[in-house]
Formats: sequence, structure tokens, C-alpha cells
Amino acid sequence: MDHEAEICWKMRKLRGILLLFLVSGLLKLTFSQADSLSEKEILLEFKGNISDDPLNSLISWNPSDPTPCQNWTGIICSEGTVEKIILQNCRLDGVLSVSLIGLKSLRVLSLPGNAFHGQIPQEYSQMVSLWKLNVSQNVLSGPIPDFLGDLPNIRMLDLSKNAFGGSIPSSLFRNCFKTRYISLSHNNLNGSIPASIANCSRLEGFDFSYNDLSGKIPEEIWWGIPTLNHVSLRSNAFAGQLSPLIASCRNLEFLDLGTNLLSGSIPSGLLGLPNLTHLAFGDNFFTSVLLPDILASPSLNYFNATFNQLRGDIPEIRNCSNRLEFLDLSDNHFTGDIGTTSIQNCRSLRLLNMGSNKLSGNIPPEIGKLFRLSVLRLGNNFINGSIPSEVGNIELLQVLDLRNLQLVGDIPLALCNCRFLLDL
Repeated sequence: MDHEAEICWKMRKLRGILLLFLVSGLLKLTFSQADSLSEKEILLEFKGNISDDPLNSLISWNPSDPTPCQNWTGIICSEGTVEKIILQNCRLDGVLSVSLIGLKSLRVLSLPGNAFHGQIPQEYSQMVSLWKLNVSQNVLSGPIPDFLGDLPNIRMLDLSKNAFGGSIPSSLFRNCFKTRYISLSHNNLNGSIPASIANCSRLEGFDFSYNDLSGKIPEEIWWGIPTLNHVSLRSNAFAGQLSPLIASCRNLEFLDLGTNLLSGSIPSGLLGLPNLTHLAFGDNFFTSVLLPDILASPSLNYFNATFNQLRGDIPEIRNCSNRLEFLDLSDNHFTGDIGTTSIQNCRSLRLLNMGSNKLSGNIPPEIGKLFRLSVLRLGNNFINGSIPSEVGNIELLQVLDLRNLQLVGDIPLALCNCRFLLDL
């Protein structure tokens, strides 16, 4: 190395060292400034980062007030110290202020329904007292901050309905032993769900719907999180078969896997889940389901399997949950005689959709025993015969879809009893 090149190399190295010291100094300055500010000054700095307050939500934040704990909108204190900031649906426009790290007792930061943009500041990793962070329905962007996995007391994390992109970092689940609920829905996330989510062993619910997540759903979710009761993965690109280990998730109440690329069988083990109320599998590629077993689940209220590849003769439904109100089996390949289904055993139904299958036979008169029905769709099948007059017993009926069937005879006058009927 000649003399001039050596000098240039040393100068570049010196500039790098100086830059490192400068960044380190700025970070220390940021932290020390936040530490030296009063809570009122911290909140006023937060307000200063707001470029638009169309509803005048912060008009009560008066600098002349001795404390923010008395009359300031959205500020909740405990023993004279700011503990919660709750500013919901205020349409505030701005960036998240770094100064908030100076609120050492802050437990709740809830800012949904605003227009905060940019990224969540890295400095928020210092908010060790925080147990609820809700910034849903904003326009925040960038990757999901991995430091959120280091906040030791987080119980509830809601980043939904923003513009976050990239993959879900496995580090998000590094220290989540206290976390109860996570929502990342309605973002631009891709990649797979890290198996490390099973570290959140006390998690009660998560919602990752309306993203572009893919791969298989980790089996660890079903056996590693015994407290889980709410799972929504709707509108992603998950593929493969659903693990039978889902039957290990004994507390599951709500499961929505609609609009994915899942295939195979809908696990019959779901029958053994005593608290299951909501099952949504629509718009996938499932090919089989033990329908009588599923519908007999004692707590089941909602079952949607529309737009799949389900096939075979429609079975007889001898036992049906007395809580089942919504049943959609439309747009599949079910065959067989609709008159043998004993669907009248599902007495609590409000919506029954069996349209766009290959069902045959006559509409059973017993269908008139479904007194609570408001929507009945049987169209686009091979059903024949006449419309039974007993349909007129369903006085709450609003929608009756019998299009493209092979019906004969007149429309029964008894349908006049259905005074709420809007669509025939």
C-alpha cells in the first residue's frame, strides 16, 4: 500500500469511528433529554409531533396547566403519574414521538383510528412497563419491529390495519410469556408464521388475517399454546393439510381459516372441542368433512365451508347443535337426496345455504320447522318437485333462493305468511 492510499484508508476508518461516536452520543442525548423532561413536557413534545388535529382532540392540553393528570383528554394517571395514553379515533396526523420513553410508568399506549405514519421508534424498546400497545388503524410502515419481542410486560399488541411489510420476525415471540393477544391483521406481511409463536404459552388469541402469509400453519400452535381460544388466519396463502393436532387445542372457540390454499380433510377431532362456536373454512380446497360429527359439536354457532371441493352424498344430520345459527355448504360437490338430510333437526338455524351443489330429490316439507330461518338458499342443484306449502311456516324468512331448479307447480299461497320476504 503506497503512502497516499494508506492515508486515505486511515481517514475513512477515522470517519467511521467518529460517526459511531456521533450516533451513540445522539442516542444518549435522546435518552437523557427524555429523562430530564417533566411528564407534561414529554406530552407537549408528543403533541408537537402532531401535524393535524382535525377534531381538536388535544385542545385541552394546555401548557399553563400544572399537571396533565387533571383535564387533559386521553391522559389517565395513577398517584400523579401518567399511566395510560388513550387517544382513539381522533384522526391525529403525525409521527410517534420518541419523548414518550420518558414516561417510566406508562402501561397503556392506545392510539387506534388515527393517521400516524412512519415507523415505530426503536427507542420504544425502553418502555419496559408497557403492557398494552395498540396502534391499529394508522398508516405506520416498515418491518414489524423485532424489539417488541423484548418488552417484558406486554399483554396486548395490536398493529393491525397499517402498512407494515416484510416477514414476521421470530424475535417477536422471544419474550412473550405474559402476552395474551396479538393482532397483525390487514397489513402487507409475507413469509411464514415462525414456530417460535409457541413461546407465547399463555396466548389467548391472535389475528394474522388479510396479509400474504404462506407455508404451512405450524403444528406448534395447536399443542404448544393450551390457553388459545381465538385464531384468525383468513385471506392469506397458507397451504397443505390442517394438522389433526388441532384437537389438542381444547380451549379453542373461534377458528377462521377462510380464503387460503388449504386442502385435505377438515379434521374430525374438532368434534371434541367443547367450547367451539365459530368454524370458517370457506374458499379453500378441502375435499372431505365428517359433517354430522362437526355439526353435533355442542357449542357450535357458525359453520362455513363454502367454495371447497367437498364431495359425496350429503349425510343425515341426526344430531345438531341447538346453538347452530349459520350453515353454509354452498359451491361444493355434494350429491344425494336433500330429503334425507334431516336438516330440520337444526332448529336454531337463521341461515342455511346449500346452493350450487349436485343435490337431488324434493324439498322436504319438514324444512318448514326451521322457524328462525331468515335466509334459505337451495338454488343451482338438481332438486325437483314442488315448493312445499310448509315453507310458509317460516314467517321470518327474508331470502328464498330456488333459482335454476327443476321445480313444478305453482308458488304456494302460504308464502304470503312470509311477510318479511325480500328476495324470491
